[in-house]
Amino acid sequence: MASTSLGGVAAVSLMSDEAKGDALEDFMTEDLNAAVAWAVSLAPGRANRAMKTGMDEEIIFACLIHDVVQTLIKVNHGWWGAQMFEPYVSPKVAYALRYHQALRFYADEANGYEYPDLYRRTFGTDYTPEPYIERTYQMVRKDKRYIFPRLVTVNDLDRALRLFQPDVIHITGP
Repeated sequence: MASTSLGGVAAVSLMSDEAKGDALEDFMTEDLNAAVAWAVSLAPGRANRAMKTGMDEEIIFACLIHDVVQTLIKVNHGWWGAQMFEPYVSPKVAYALRYHQALRFYADEANGYEYPDLYRRTFGTDYTPEPYIERTYQMVRKDKRYIFPRLVTVNDLDRALRLFQPDVIHITGP
């Protein structure tokens, strides 16, 4: 949470429109900086796991930027993140980022991904993903590049599980 304060309703009512705009910009910049710092503090865990398990540099990088994107955008963070970074990263990284979130709802034991207990607790045992997620999963599953987004989910799963283990200290967001 940003620490910027304007001094209450009375103080704000005395401010010019320009001063209000400047104050809002300062507040949003401070809030965004805190969110990005939080994301960067989490990212090495995912990327380190990817490095320790022998992932190539592009998958490690996809894991790293995933956390930055997820801090900024929660819903459909894979699609939005891929659009944001696609002009600057390899097609492999963009593909991995774009499609990992659809794969997370589907177990793949052969590649080390079990459906998370966290999702059962969050969504319920009878949860069925939206039809667009199912269609995306089926499309990606048939693609020769399937393993790229799957490896992001495998490394993401480790972080998600550690966040909800009561005996593990972790950093919480702003």
